[in-house]
Amino acid sequence: MSDVEQVSCEKKPRSGLAEGAAYVLLLVGPFIMNGMLVLFGSLSHEFAVDPSEVMVAITAFMVPFAILQLISGAISDVVGRTPVVFCGVALSSLGLAMSATSTSVSTYAGAHIIMGIGWGFINPAAIALITDLTPPESVPTKMGIIGAVGSIGVALGPFAASIILTHSWRWFYASLFFVTLLVLPAIAFSRNAGTARAVGSGMRVFLSYVSQELRRPVVLLLMLMGFMFAETYLATVVWTSRALTGLISDTVIGNLLMISGLVAAVVGVVAGWLTKRRGVRLPLILGITTLILSAIVLTSIDDLGNPLSLPRVTAALLVVAVAAGMLYPTSIYYSQMLAPGKRGALAGLLMSAQFIGNALIPVLFEPFYEVGIRVLFEAILGASILYLIVSWALYRRAPLKSQTTP
Repeated sequence: MSDVEQVSCEKKPRSGLAEGAAYVLLLVGPFIMNGMLVLFGSLSHEFAVDPSEVMVAITAFMVPFAILQLISGAISDVVGRTPVVFCGVALSSLGLAMSATSTSVSTYAGAHIIMGIGWGFINPAAIALITDLTPPESVPTKMGIIGAVGSIGVALGPFAASIILTHSWRWFYASLFFVTLLVLPAIAFSRNAGTARAVGSGMRVFLSYVSQELRRPVVLLLMLMGFMFAETYLATVVWTSRALTGLISDTVIGNLLMISGLVAAVVGVVAGWLTKRRGVRLPLILGITTLILSAIVLTSIDDLGNPLSLPRVTAALLVVAVAAGMLYPTSIYYSQMLAPGKRGALAGLLMSAQFIGNALIPVLFEPFYEVGIRVLFEAILGASILYLIVSWALYRRAPLKSQTTP
C-alpha cells in the first residue's frame, strides 16, 4: 500500500513574481554558504585572528539553519508561504548587512546566526511555494530546476567570491544584500501563495502537522534519505577536497568543484524530466548506481598526490555530480508529493535532516581519514550502500509514478 496521502488541493493562482523570487533565494542560499569558504584567509587577516577562529561562522550559520527548518515549513503550511519567506528574507538581509560591516569575529559570527535563522525560514517555504504555484504534472520538472539552481549556487559561490576578493571581502556580502533588497518587494507585493489548506490555524495546527508527519515511517525514511545524501555525495566532495589540499593547487581544486557543480545542475534538469515521464524509479537507479561507482573509483586510488591519479579523481567527481543531480531533485519531489497539504512541513523536515548531516560530516569521517584515505572512501562506499537500502525502502512504500498520461 502506498504511503502517499491523497488530498484535494485548492488550485492556486500563478504568480511569476513570487516564483521567480523563490528561485533567486534558493540560488543565493548555497551561494553564500559555499562562497564564504573562500573568504577565511582575508577575514583572518582583517580581524587579526587564526583562520580556524573565523570558521566558527560556518557553525553559526548551519546550526540555526538546520534547526529552524524543522518547524518553518510547517509554519508556512499554517500561515501561508509569503509571510514566512518575507520574514526570512528580512532577517537574511539584516545578517548580510551586519556581515558586510563586521569589525570582529564575534560580530561576524553573530551576523551569520541571523542569516542562518533567515534562511532557515526561507528554504522549505520557498520550495513549497514553487510547488503551490505549479500544475501537478509539472512539479517534477520544477523540482529538477530547484536542484539545478542549488547546484549552480554551490558551483559559482566560491568562484564569485574569489573574484570579489580582488576588491574587498565586504563586497561579497554587500552585493548579496542588495540582491535580497530587490527580492523583498517581489515577495511583499505578491499575493499570499500557499495559504494553508487545513481548516483552522494557530499553534495547535502547526504542532499537529509536525507530530503527525514524524510518526509516519515513510517520512522518517525520507529524512534518513536526506541525511544519507549528506554522508555520501557531500562527504565525497568535502573529503576529496581536503585530501587534495596541498597536493595540487587550490585553483585546480576550485575548478574541479565548479565543473562538478555545473554538471549536477544540468543533470538536475534531466532528472526532473525523467521523473515527470517515468516516475522516481529510473532517477533513483541512475543516481544510486553513479553514487556507488564514484566511491568505488575513489577507493581504487592509492596516491591522490600522483599526477596520474588526477584523471580518476576528476572522473569520480563528475560521476558523483551525476548522482547528486539525480538524487537531490528526487528527494525534494518526494517531500512535495507524500502529503500535498503538508508539503512545507515535509520540505522542512527533509532539509533539516540533510543539513544536520552536513554539520556531522567532519565528526563522522575524521576517524576514517586518520586511518587512511582509502579507508575514508570505503566508509563513504558503505554509506552509499546504506543510501541504496533506505531509498529502496522508501520506494517500496511510496512508488511515485509518472505525471504524464499514457
